[in-house]
Amino acid sequence: MFDLGGVALDNDAKGWHLQFGTEPYTAVVRRVTSLNVPGRDGVVPGLGLDREPVLLKLKVRMLAAKVREFLTLADQASKIALTGGTTEAACELVSAEPENLSTMVPSVDVSVVLRLPGGAWRDVATSTSAAFSILSDAVSTTVMSGLSAPVQDAIVRVKGQATGLVVTDSSGAWFSYSPSIPTGSYLRFHSDTGEAFITGSDTWSGGTDVSGVVDFGGPRGGFELTPNFTDPATRSAGLTVSTSARSGATIEVRGKRAYLV
Repeated sequence: MFDLGGVALDNDAKGWHLQFGTEPYTAVVRRVTSLNVPGRDGVVPGLGLDREPVLLKLKVRMLAAKVREFLTLADQASKIALTGGTTEAACELVSAEPENLSTMVPSVDVSVVLRLPGGAWRDVATSTSAAFSILSDAVSTTVMSGLSAPVQDAIVRVKGQATGLVVTDSSGAWFSYSPSIPTGSYLRFHSDTGEAFITGSDTWSGGTDVSGVVDFGGPRGGFELTPNFTDPATRSAGLTVSTSARSGATIEVRGKRAYLV
């Protein structure tokens, strides 16, 4: 089910296996902030938006001779992944506690608590959306199908010619670049840092830094991609792309989807 530090936890070769007591699903925990206004009932809504880190609980059974080896793995591991899957998460060890240690019992259960500091799972592989044509003043598109948690480190790239660019997520998060993006050039916006670059060729690195000309904001202060849906079984990030002028312009998004549980 899980690989910890690149080593399978259901592992015949190592002689350890996951047991009942493993909780494969993590909670959704919000950082609650309350603001009281005199004369108004309740509190101001919409302030508790940020997610807390979450805990993942595992129980692994092994021979007593394997305990030190396993504890070393747990103590050093910084990443956990779904075995044979495509998702992973950064992790930190909170505790790893051997149970039923006894010379009369040959096997030992180790209860492990890991903290996922980002509060979500991520794709292992980075993906790039198809280039979507910007054909009018305001166009809408969807990217990152299947995500269930916000992505705050995506890269958005717009090929010119385009002027007066504003890209808005369904959550209200946005970034803008007012100058003209020349024909055949690319504006690349990094949502994790707020930096932006212009390149004259099809590349996802380097270029002329134009961060000082870019503006961004949103409910949490920066640009992010969030799940948008009518039916929660079908989710994607919804973008609206506005321009004051354009010719042959396209938009692409590169990143790793994020998931709850």
